[in-house]
Amino acid sequence: MKRVLIVSAVALMCSMSIPTSVSAVNIISETSLVQEDVKYEELKAEELPKAVRTALAESYSDYALLKSFIGNEGSYKIILSSSEGDIAVYYNVKGEFVKQEDLAV
Repeated sequence: MKRVLIVSAVALMCSMSIPTSVSAVNIISETSLVQEDVKYEELKAEELPKAVRTALAESYSDYALLKSFIGNEGSYKIILSSSEGDIAVYYNVKGEFVKQEDLAV
C-alpha cells in the first residue's frame, strides 16, 4: 500500500514538473483603409449651409473667406485667410467640423 501511495505521489510530482507550453498566436488582422479622392467644385459662400456659415462666424471670425468648395461626397472645404496665414477647414455633410489644415504660403 505504501508503494502505491509513493508511486502515485511521484507520478503526480512528475506531471506537475513537466512544463506545459501554451502557444499563443497573435492574430493580426489587416485593415486596409481606402481613401477615395474627393473632388471639389467651387461654391459661392452664400450657398454654404447655415450650420457651416454659423460655425465659421463663431470659430474663425478673425479670418476672411477666400474660397469655398463642395466635395463630390457632400463635404465642404473652405479656404480662409488671416494675417497669420491661410488655412483650409473641412466640414462634413451635416455641417460639423472635421479638420483644419495650414496652407503653405
